[in-house]
Amino acid sequence: MKTYTLDGNLKTEIPLKNYKQTVKEIIRLSDSYWEDLLESNKYGFDFKNCDFPKFFYFIKSLPYVSDPKGIEHVSRPKISLENSGIKSIYPFDCDDRAVLTRSFCLLKNYQNCKNPYGIIKPKVIVAGKNIRPHHVYISIDIPNILKDFPIDPTYPKNQYGKTLFKELFREVYE
Repeated sequence: MKTYTLDGNLKTEIPLKNYKQTVKEIIRLSDSYWEDLLESNKYGFDFKNCDFPKFFYFIKSLPYVSDPKGIEHVSRPKISLENSGIKSIYPFDCDDRAVLTRSFCLLKNYQNCKNPYGIIKPKVIVAGKNIRPHHVYISIDIPNILKDFPIDPTYPKNQYGKTLFKELFREVYE
């Protein structure tokens, strides 16, 4: 299978045509590359030693950049972080942030494998204000602690632990 790229970096295995393919790529890239968050990054941000609120506010502070018109792609964490903020031409939208957020959840599970509260269960949420999907973010469950807690650092107006809008369209992927 050919690797689809815009600038020579690994992004998706195929051009994405619908949100279900995007969700599969979010899961694949975060499952495969969550350890990217253990590497140093241009911001000097320490993912390994931060908590969820600090992660949320850091990712939310990075400039939002839409995918090019007619092209949907998702990047692995390392590529998103390397390219974010560069002349605002590299996509860094909700799906790229969902990969980072889900990867962060997997990192925390790796670090806290003996967590007495249980494993963090990240879910990919596809949502829409109307009956059509147009946004994706991560929600987490921690057994007996949290249920369906949204972590959506996409836009500056987003708030920690809250959804962006009333969802008339909602699909959950685990």
